[in-house]
Amino acid sequence: MRIEPLEILALALLGALFTTTVWSQPVEPRPLSFTAGQAARGEQAFLTSCSGCHGVDLRGGNGPFAPPALIDGALDGWLARPPVDLFRYIATQMPAMRPASLAPETYAAILAYLMSRNGFAPGAETLPALAADLAGLRFAR
Repeated sequence: MRIEPLEILALALLGALFTTTVWSQPVEPRPLSFTAGQAARGEQAFLTSCSGCHGVDLRGGNGPFAPPALIDGALDGWLARPPVDLFRYIATQMPAMRPASLAPETYAAILAYLMSRNGFAPGAETLPALAADLAGLRFAR
């Protein structure tokens, strides 16, 4: 039995189509998780490093240059994006007077605290402290 060149080409194209279709399917991001202990550590870090501007109740400050609130829907824009975006912002821009001055684990704990105050329930896994480990995760209530 002889295979014609057109048959070989057709089989190659079908194989390429199958490979592209099967292997290039997007991977569904996993839900982001944090522990209750991590959120508790984040609350202490927030009170020490963030509450002077954002308030102990996370409702923000007063005046024209006041930092924003961090509860009651104030983070909804961030929550529509990948968690790594918010983590990177916090870890590189906060605290405003000493940006990037805290340990990555502290920034992760603060994010866990913010999530706990915005309707997210703690889980079994800790929130990663490295931006690379947050890739492929999503916010999910």
